[in-house]
Formats: sequence, C-alpha cells, structure tokens
Amino acid sequence: MKVAILGGGFGLYGYLPALIQKSHARIVLPLSYREKLLSRPDIRGFAADIQWAEDDDGLFAESDAVVIAVAPEAQAEWVDRCLAYSAVQFLMLEKPLAPTPQRADILLDKLIASGRRFRIGYNFRFTEWGKTLRRNNRGLGSLEWRFQAHHYRAEVQTWKRHSDCGGGALRFYGIHVIALMAELGYKDVLSSSVASRQPGDCERWDAVLTGPELPNCSISVNSHDQAAGFCLHDGSWNVGLQQPFESAGNRPSDAKIDGRVPVLAEALSDLFFEAPLCYDWYRGTNKLWATIEEKTVRA
Repeated sequence: MKVAILGGGFGLYGYLPALIQKSHARIVLPLSYREKLLSRPDIRGFAADIQWAEDDDGLFAESDAVVIAVAPEAQAEWVDRCLAYSAVQFLMLEKPLAPTPQRADILLDKLIASGRRFRIGYNFRFTEWGKTLRRNNRGLGSLEWRFQAHHYRAEVQTWKRHSDCGGGALRFYGIHVIALMAELGYKDVLSSSVASRQPGDCERWDAVLTGPELPNCSISVNSHDQAAGFCLHDGSWNVGLQQPFESAGNRPSDAKIDGRVPVLAEALSDLFFEAPLCYDWYRGTNKLWATIEEKTVRA
C-alpha cells in the first residue's frame, strides 16, 4: 500500500506515525514538508521511510490512497485533484468535510459518485468509550468536553478558532460529537447556543439533542477552559477522562507520539480492510449538523 499525505500539521504528527507503525504503508510526502518533519523530535525518526515528491504526479500517480488533512476550505480542491488520478482508490478526509453542512453535502455527493472508498475523521467511534456506547445502543444523557485549544493557549490566530472557516467549538470540535450522536440515532435539536469573547470565534457550544426512543442528551463543548475534562453520563454508565482520546494505561499528554495515533490506526484499518461504510451515516451527520446550525443562537 502506497499512501500520500496532504497536510503538514496533523497529517505529519498524527497520520504519519499511524500509517508507519500500524499499517507499514509506504509513505509519499510533498518535498516542502521535509524541513517541518525534521524539526519535530516526535516524528523526525520516520524521515528515512519517506518518499519525497515535488509535484502532484509524484504524490498521486502511483498512490493507492491519500490522506487529506488540510483546512476545510481546501478539502474540496484537493479531492478534485486526487480524483483525477485513477490509482487513488482510498481517501481519508479530516473533519469537518467543509466549513458548512451545505458545502459538506456537495462534497459528500461527489465522493460517493466517484466510487472511491473514503472515510471522514469522525473518530470518537473508535475510542474505547465510543465502542461501548455504540454497543450499548441506548443513547446518552449528557456529554461534557472541556479543554483549552492550542490557539487560545498560545494566543495565535488560526482558522481552527473561526466559525466561518469551519473552526470553533461547534464546527471543528463539536462535529466529532455530532457525528457520534447521528450514528446513535439523534436527529433533532431542542436547543443550541454558542458563545465567545471575540467576534468570529466560537469558544463554547451548548445543546440538547433528541432522537426517537432515545433520552435527551445535553452537550457542552468548551474549547477555552483551562480545567480539561471529558465526561459522559447515561444514568447507569459514567465515563470520566482527561480528554476523549485517552485510553486505559495511555494518557496522551505523557506519550512521545500523539495519543490519537492508535485511534487513527483503527480508522485507517477500517478504510482499507473493512466492508464499505453505509454513507447514510455521513448524510445523517450533515443533516443533524444543519439542523443544529439553524437553531443555534449566540449567548
């Protein structure tokens, strides 16, 4: 398996080690990423395993798969470029698929029509607690996710904080929650609000979701909270973690390699080796996301 990676951030420190350590794929990267890779102690040891490409042909002409880990605004353009190469049969895309649910639907239609296999990085379903939740199949009473995003901690301007670019507590972080809730059967919204201290930002998202024969689920995602925590409750089953991708015996903050790598490895294995996913789930995610956006007010 030969895999090209687009995205010099999470593409390098997340997907690169997941691919090399778990799937033993041959990796192709743009030559422009070389300096960035060598500057990071956590991943520079992989440099010897990389094939470097100077242009699109070098990246895609012989690649079986492409990981697209770029900003939502850029994903549609890169999908078009990948689909122009017949060798590319697998696509892994980051979330959200586009800055808005309407644009995400357009890109989803194009991906399905292409006949290529693809996955979107809604990876809560591959966590230990996510697997339990899906197996129990009884919904959820509440979900609270508190953390301080890097852009607030470092006081930097980046698309990840701005709603119009697909960032913020609702569109960038909350989409993880929305996708999982859609998979569990949640379809409607009783209330939704966002809040921030700066125009254009979305620091916090609070909502109550509902679904047929499911308990109402209260959701709170706060991306500007120094007291990190991730808590789930459904009455008889509770989960309390420092962050959602934490697993037994593995606190990501203590790991040299990014703690999400094991979950990414499962997502990639699902893309390459499992039966094709029912893409109705992705449509349901976009529909729930659109309903949330329609009913969201600014607090």
